[in-house]
Amino acid sequence: MDLHAKLSDERLNQHTNNQDEIVELYAAILDCMSNSYTFYKENVPYFLTSLEENNTISVNYEIAKFMQLFEDLMKISQLAPFDDTIINHPTTNESVEKLFAIMKDAYRINNRVRLSEDNLDFNGLSNEELRSIAAVLINLIYDHVDQPVWNQTVADNVFQSAATLRPLMEILKQSEIFYHIMAVISEKLSQSELYQLNRDIAEEIIICGFKENEIDWGYKHSFRVYSNGASVHAGLLYANLSMVAAFNKTTNLNEKYVREIIMQSSQFFRNVNLPNLCEIIYTSIPNHIRFIGAEKRYLEHIHLNSRLLKLDPMIPISYLDYLNEHRESVLSGNLNEAMPCLIALFNIKRHYPAADFSNTSLGYYLSRLEMIVPANYVQKQKAAIFSDSPDIKQYLIESLIKLEQTRNTSDFVYDNDYALKLSGAAIVYGKKSNDFSAFLLGMILKSDFSLLFQSQITSGLAVMTFPEIDIAEMEQKYANHNTLIDIQKNSPISTITWLAAVDNSVYQMNLNQQGFEVFHLTNWSLLTYNKHVKDEYFYNLSFNDTTRDRHGVRTIFPEEHEAEGKLISDTIEFTKINHNISSDRILLVKDMYLSAFPHNLLLDNNGNFIAHSIPVTNVLSTEWYLKSVGFDPMGSSYSKSIWIPTESMDYPLNILLSKIEDTLSTNAFNLYTSKILDKPLNSDINIICSHGANSIAESQIIYQNEEPLYDLDDVVGKGKILIFFVCYSGSMQTEFFRNNTTSLIKKFIKQGYQAVIAPFWALEVTIPGIWLPEFLSAIEGGKRIDEAVFLANKEVYNRFPTPAAWACLHLYGNSDFKMASNIENK
Repeated sequence: MDLHAKLSDERLNQHTNNQDEIVELYAAILDCMSNSYTFYKENVPYFLTSLEENNTISVNYEIAKFMQLFEDLMKISQLAPFDDTIINHPTTNESVEKLFAIMKDAYRINNRVRLSEDNLDFNGLSNEELRSIAAVLINLIYDHVDQPVWNQTVADNVFQSAATLRPLMEILKQSEIFYHIMAVISEKLSQSELYQLNRDIAEEIIICGFKENEIDWGYKHSFRVYSNGASVHAGLLYANLSMVAAFNKTTNLNEKYVREIIMQSSQFFRNVNLPNLCEIIYTSIPNHIRFIGAEKRYLEHIHLNSRLLKLDPMIPISYLDYLNEHRESVLSGNLNEAMPCLIALFNIKRHYPAADFSNTSLGYYLSRLEMIVPANYVQKQKAAIFSDSPDIKQYLIESLIKLEQTRNTSDFVYDNDYALKLSGAAIVYGKKSNDFSAFLLGMILKSDFSLLFQSQITSGLAVMTFPEIDIAEMEQKYANHNTLIDIQKNSPISTITWLAAVDNSVYQMNLNQQGFEVFHLTNWSLLTYNKHVKDEYFYNLSFNDTTRDRHGVRTIFPEEHEAEGKLISDTIEFTKINHNISSDRILLVKDMYLSAFPHNLLLDNNGNFIAHSIPVTNVLSTEWYLKSVGFDPMGSSYSKSIWIPTESMDYPLNILLSKIEDTLSTNAFNLYTSKILDKPLNSDINIICSHGANSIAESQIIYQNEEPLYDLDDVVGKGKILIFFVCYSGSMQTEFFRNNTTSLIKKFIKQGYQAVIAPFWALEVTIPGIWLPEFLSAIEGGKRIDEAVFLANKEVYNRFPTPAAWACLHLYGNSDFKMASNIENK
């Protein structure tokens, strides 16, 4: 796809030279998709994949197009009225009986009536009878939506009622009622975290839209589904498709459609953490578009919530004003009015401890709303906000079960959003209650479960199944604490450490010979950490062995390197963790929101670098670590290969080769120096030598002589240990808009490597010549890989005692991996 090539070009080469062509191509694709379902179905997977892959570039074009379409939509003043009187139309027993007869006939043809199929016969019914049947169906759906928890039976009843309603509303020429009802169902599915089911239904709604020439409504439904899930690219795509289709309509747009675009756009920008755009939407509503009643209150509530997202200090007062203004409606007993307000008050109480919750202020509304809303309707949200309920583990397990329904990684990194909120609450609860299993459960997603997630391939329309919640089975599946204790007993003086970031705090859990311990690291400052990340402090830890003074160029003395190390430790003093000095190594599991912190720089209680005293390995996640335990070691005749493309006439690579070629010869490496390989390296130990920029975690590009290599799979094949002598290749970062980390490490661990070793910042060319011989000697001597990396880093320290040098190369993966002993090989 030409658009993909141009977006990729801008992302990888960091320019905007393709801007005009991208804008034109994007608009053309929207136009084709809004006119042809076949074109849409054949191309939307690739189109969305391209937008996702080029995330940081594509989102700007998508938002620009959205704002242009939205502005044009607001200029349309001739709108058709929305007639919802049918919802309250009188019903009779006769209409109910006729409805059952029609559905019975339909089930004879097909035991499951789908939303997009026409198996219902309404011939012979009067307009009055049709309206009465429609009212019956709508009220049946509303009754089910009001139930706090759905099961397969309830879901089947809702979908069959909706499938019956669609052709009925088409006959009555009020299709907008069907799409309105589907929006109500979609909201329920989103609130229930049934994201995959919601997406499956949305695809059928698009088919319905094309069949009925209501394409704008069909795509708008998908906009709702994806925006409620904070899926930024899919949300923008379907919003833009819907508005393009609306402009192509030959009839007047319905006022309900325009209002829903406004409300959903506000909700979308709040969900994807762009509150400033939410503000723009809210303030750009023209006078001819009037919001009244529940819709007016809904829109105002979204606006207040977007300000809450920014922790606007005026929120408690503004929210009290809102409640006072709409007091009668909020306290009317309508759960749809009361629940959002109650949850908002929970959040205000949590984030604004000084807010006035007395009986004459917010406290009055809190107590009244808690009497109106049954506790079981909001207990999960309350537990997620206050982190004080033992039920938080059950809620999180339920979320994990629902996440298992997700079929694609590209969806998983959005679907996990609410489960991550529950995960944070489980971790805080784990600290408050000394509940180690809660902490471990919370770390499943927070350490980036997408590392283990496997996409599922489906074809055609999915079967609409409801996930079965078996808490006992899932507790057994994720009950890792006893397994971890058993593993730790085999290595009694090692420590497994988990670090989690929740709100503005960092929590630590250790498992060592004393058992589990949980700490709140009050010295950790996430604000300072985030500032260091933004300022690229860790990327800038460059090492030099010479300096220039008034006498010319001279060698830097060891004392100067040691002073540099002290300056670094003083700068990151806030990163101290609780370290047991009797431990002989640390196996670290980090929250993905701490992924940009180099684990070799963790400090002990005294401000010393832990990795200078013992091995420290990032084992990525508890679940991955448990899968790697017991992995077969390398045979003693293990193979070794290195790619160092000196034939590209790259001067630094030639210097690097000169410093390691004796080691390579002694250790019988297969040496490849050409720019292009006939096939990727496929040895047990593979080494890649090239150049990288500090954006390599996201771009995954390496260079030789300034020529980029875009696909590392051309040089990296299968193996067990992968070593990068490539600047910044060990760095990790979280992705914009997605609950996910990106890095070369993750890419190759997912491809089957047991361990990856790489520099977090720029790797000075002399270091590999010191590091590699010691590492290989330790591996050959039967040392574990974490010991081998530690000893090699110590060898660098002996020459250059600054962490900018000795701490540069980081180990990820299976810390226990090693070469089999001769006895094991026999």
